[in-house]
Amino acid sequence: MPKRESIYETVFCKKVINLGMGEWTLFLLLSQVIVWSSIKYLVGVGLALIYLPLIQGWLYSTIGGLLGIIIFVFVGENIQKTLLKRWPVFFSNKRFSRKNRNLVRIRQKGGLLVVSLLTPFVLSIPVGCILATTFVHNHWKIITYQSLSLLLWSILIFGGRYYLGEAFPFL
Repeated sequence: MPKRESIYETVFCKKVINLGMGEWTLFLLLSQVIVWSSIKYLVGVGLALIYLPLIQGWLYSTIGGLLGIIIFVFVGENIQKTLLKRWPVFFSNKRFSRKNRNLVRIRQKGGLLVVSLLTPFVLSIPVGCILATTFVHNHWKIITYQSLSLLLWSILIFGGRYYLGEAFPFL
């Protein structure tokens, strides 16, 4: 029977893959987790789960997701304006298309709450934030909803990894 690690070793002391990783390589790994978490949250979480201890992975992927939310909420309106100027035929709202019908349905069924819950897991953070700015123009409300949703998903993912890690060692 293999030696079982203590909870402290599992959560705090997991070694980064020992391939001669120095401080610079660890810095690059952490920056990749942060950047990927700010763009596509699940990719950053995957990197964090594979290469980092549980608490450190949760911390850096959550920081990256929160940075992405803040950046894309404030830049989202400018991105929308740029897209409308560059391709007005494609992005104009005057046509009633399937995409517009789906947007109206999402807005009527739940609006910001539904978009916020879907953003980290299904949508990417930039798409979710830009979509949320079409529904609500209060930036701080969008940031609050998106941040709470991100924290909920991160607790579910990393908590599931912590509690199911012993039952499924390949996780």
